[in-house]
Amino acid sequence: RRDRFRSRYRRPQGRCRGGEFAAKQGSGDDRRDPLPAAAEHSMLLDEQARTRQRVLELWQNIRLLKTRHEQLQLALNYRELSLDRNRALYEMEVATNLGDALAAISEVRYQQAKTDFELALAWMELQLLTENKIETGDTQ
Repeated sequence: RRDRFRSRYRRPQGRCRGGEFAAKQGSGDDRRDPLPAAAEHSMLLDEQARTRQRVLELWQNIRLLKTRHEQLQLALNYRELSLDRNRALYEMEVATNLGDALAAISEVRYQQAKTDFELALAWMELQLLTENKIETGDTQ
């Protein structure tokens, strides 16, 4: 007599997921459990997804840093023109704000160096993730 709480479903013997027959290697004790293989496959897929996401984030960050570099180059050009104007005013003894212009140029140059460094780091990390040399076409 069968237990009424026992399931009537019987798992097919000798089959694995997907309906394919499991290859028997040696005795029945040597069969590999499909669960660890499935867990390894799942972990591999998760790692691949994280890597793809990181590469996408790096690529977007590189584009953002390139735009920031261009913006800082324009700001530097403006600050240099402003410095020239303030220098001319200083020589004509009209104004004495030459120090402010020099400080502004120093700040822009610092921000530009910082952006260049972050851009180089992003390229290196992307190169490490893709495991090949990436030609940027330019150094900036």
